Amino acid sequence: MNALSLTPTILRFYRELGVTELMTDEELVGALRHGESRLLMIAVEVHSAELAGVPLNEATSREGDYPHLCRAHAFIGDILAMTVPEELRQWVLRVHRMPMPPVAEELRNRLAFAAATRAGPDGAAAKFILFESTRATMKIAAWRTNGDFEAIGGEDAEIDRIAAEEVDWMIQQATSLPSDIRSLNVLVANAMVKLSRYAEELRHVIQGMQKEIVERFAEVAAVERSLRQLDPVDAVLVRNQLAPCLGEQQLSVEELQRQHPALLAPHSRAALDQRLCRLKQRLRARGPTGLPRRQGATFFQLMTDLDGDAR
Repeated sequence: MNALSLTPTILRFYRELGVTELMTDEELVGALRHGESRLLMIAVEVHSAELAGVPLNEATSREGDYPHLCRAHAFIGDILAMTVPEELRQWVLRVHRMPMPPVAEELRNRLAFAAATRAGPDGAAAKFILFESTRATMKIAAWRTNGDFEAIGGEDAEIDRIAAEEVDWMIQQATSLPSDIRSLNVLVANAMVKLSRYAEELRHVIQGMQKEIVERFAEVAAVERSLRQLDPVDAVLVRNQLAPCLGEQQLSVEELQRQHPALLAPHSRAALDQRLCRLKQRLRARGPTGLPRRQGATFFQLMTDLDGDAR
């Protein structure tokens, strides 16, 4: 299988952003080589889903058919909810204050071109990257509502659907857009407009719902806000315990680990069982206020803070 032609540009992008402040250049190159091999496997599954006529948002939930794609999709979702190490937080703040290097525009153009021309593994890999980055932008926007998105019945599945549809639209239109139009900016802007329309439709629908249903959504939103205050691993475990109250299916620890590869997979089943047991004891003894609070900001919170600084 051929290497991705995007990789050298990605390497230059990370170097110019100063990632070598966090790791040696040798470690960076090694990490990218490892990431490239993973991305190639994902690209094969993205291409396979395209041939089968399966939308990307649906493929990311079909683990039996697309295991590498599903795991990567879940991993990225986990990363957004993880606590940011202080060294990484300081680096992100520095990057946020600096002008983007010229290679950033080059990388955006290469991603758009590869996705639009469907050029071998680069095309499928670029489609995946565009989908996940668009999805992440919308998830952060929904997180900024502090539970209001959940209070009107907003669902992550709809965010995934919008991201997939807009990426497909961009792929179809990219080569016909004027040269002075940044197709990736158009992609994200269109997705955010669709997300806003979705939220407005939900607000309109909820006005005609029975009081009990509206209160139910409000309860779910309150739970989600409370979970944000917990350690991310604890939040997943507690949320699963509350699943029946949220109208969801309670999962086994093994299934939780599959759904949260970044947060839970590093922990053994025994360690998670013990952790859950301690959480239950605290809940029984002191209620929700007895649960340990999260230490440090998550990526969700960091991105929200940076957006506030930019306004």
